[in-house]
Amino acid sequence: RDFCLSRGLGDVYKRQVKICTHRSTKMQYALKSLSKRALPKEKLSRMRDEIRCMAHLDHPNILRVHEVFENDRCIQLVMAYCRGGHLMDRLFSQQGRYFKEKVACKYIHTILTSVAYCHANNIVHRDLKLENILFETEDRDSDIKLIGK
Repeated sequence: RDFCLSRGLGDVYKRQVKICTHRSTKMQYALKSLSKRALPKEKLSRMRDEIRCMAHLDHPNILRVHEVFENDRCIQLVMAYCRGGHLMDRLFSQQGRYFKEKVACKYIHTILTSVAYCHANNIVHRDLKLENILFETEDRDSDIKLIGK
């Protein structure tokens, strides 16, 4: 394979996501493993359809699926690695636990633009919450990315 594993990302991703590094480019990615064990064929087929939809999305504020690998036990998704945590953590780290209006407006605009892109591609997110909005970096002005389940 072109990727090598390094470490898990911990509770943020319920331990099913690890950091992997592309062997030739040295770029880091998130590797999400989805178990196929005990999944009825219908649910597995639906999961594959959802992954296919995700892999075709190309928006600057939607987490990109770069590669998909499948074996007998699991399906693995190689996705962009967002280092900055999720919106809930960022909110709770703010003094008073709120964002200034200008910052909140920027986040809301980005989220709504991302959701509109999904809708234009006949995709409904179904799990919009602060934990499914990640920051690309730890920088204060980092871009955000909408992620799926």
